[in-house]
This record gives sequence, C-alpha cells and structure tokens, in this order.
Amino acid sequence: MDAADLLIRLRDGVEPLDSLPAALRPTDLAAGYQLQHTIHARRGDRAGWKIGCTTPVMQAYMKIAHPCAGGIRAPDIHHRRLEVATSAHRRLGIECEIAVRLAHPLSGAVDRTTALTAIADVMGAIELVEDRYVDWPKMDLPTLVADDFFQRAAILGDPIADWRSRELGHLVGRLEQTGLPTVSGRGADILGDPVNALIWLAGHTALAAGTVILLGSVVKTQWIGPGEHARVTFDGSSVADVIAL
Repeated sequence: MDAADLLIRLRDGVEPLDSLPAALRPTDLAAGYQLQHTIHARRGDRAGWKIGCTTPVMQAYMKIAHPCAGGIRAPDIHHRRLEVATSAHRRLGIECEIAVRLAHPLSGAVDRTTALTAIADVMGAIELVEDRYVDWPKMDLPTLVADDFFQRAAILGDPIADWRSRELGHLVGRLEQTGLPTVSGRGADILGDPVNALIWLAGHTALAAGTVILLGSVVKTQWIGPGEHARVTFDGSSVADVIAL
C-alpha cells in the first residue's frame, strides 16, 4: 500500500492518523501537492477546490503564513443544508467562507478583471473540515496538503444576486453556532480582496468552467459536536446550515 492508498483509507475510515511512515511521507510542499494530485486522479470525483490560510485569523491559528489548496469531492458539495452524523467522522469543524462558481476556465497568471469575468456566482458557504489526526499541530504540512488540508464537505448558500455591483471585500460573513457567541469577518480579510485568492489558485492549477471554489474562512474554525447547529450568512441573504447529529 502506497501513501495515496493510505490517505484514501484514512478519509474513508474513523481511525486518526499519527503520521505517514517516513518512507512514504512527502518530503516538501511540491511532493505534497503531487501526492494530492495522485489521490484525486485515483478517486476521479473532484468537483471543486478549497483554499486554506488566506486570512490573518486562520494563518495565526494554523501557524502557516501562505495559502494552501485542497480538492473537494463532488459527493461532498451540498446546497443550503447538511445533516452530518458525528459518529461517522473524527473531529468536525465549521468555517465561514466566500465561495464562487466559475462560468469560464481560468488558469495561469491572470489579472483581477479576468478573474472577475470568469465568476458565474458568489455565495456564502460553510466548509466542513475534519481533524483526521492524532495531533494535527504536529503533522507535517506536505501531508496535510496531500490530504486536502482538512477538507470534508462544502455547503453552499444561494448565490448573492447583486454581487457584481458590490466590492466582494465589503461582504460580511457571520457564523452562529449553538452555545457560542456569533463571530464575523469581512471579505477583505481574504488576502485583502477575495479575488486575490482566486488569482492565486489559478496560478497554482488550471480551473475548469463549473468549478466550485471556497476562497477562505473569515473566522477562526469552530469545532462542532452532536446536537449542535451552525449557520453561516453572507450579506444577510446567502445562508448555509450544518446540523450535527
């Protein structure tokens, strides 16, 4: 069994990973992305991307000072609401994201106008993340990247109707969760402008029309347990919910 098979088995099971065997561990970030690519090719079901560590709050939380990309599987993209059985997963968390869906392909060195033109829809979203590890702060970054950087699911709100007439940096996202204070952040927290995250990803990998992309969380990850409800709203209208069972 190689590293790709081990990480696929990890994703499909409930046992946490301590670390990959030294002989199988990716040696640097480029090797981590290559292993991620191998896993995507074997599974054949990627329909989107997530970008982690695009905001100061998440960079400080993760202690990573640059964006990191991961894939999103087609069965893990949901609309408006997801009920999730916590017993079938490891530790689950909620992130408050701006998401886009592309109307046109995008790749290489692109400017802001080109990136904006490629966007079909802008949505508020929840990224459901999963801590699949014995002690994630001690995990090496290349392995985290190979394993899609904590990705578990995306829950997309309805498209924001008038987004083209507004600055995406001015959008305000709010995360409400059972028993916790409401927290919020602005689109401008994402690399100064959410479009910059899309530009970064286009330079990292070619993006097809129809691709869904989570541009980054404007709040720190909040962990969720059985019986809890989390809701993300952007612009007061684009709503996504997770119900933990």
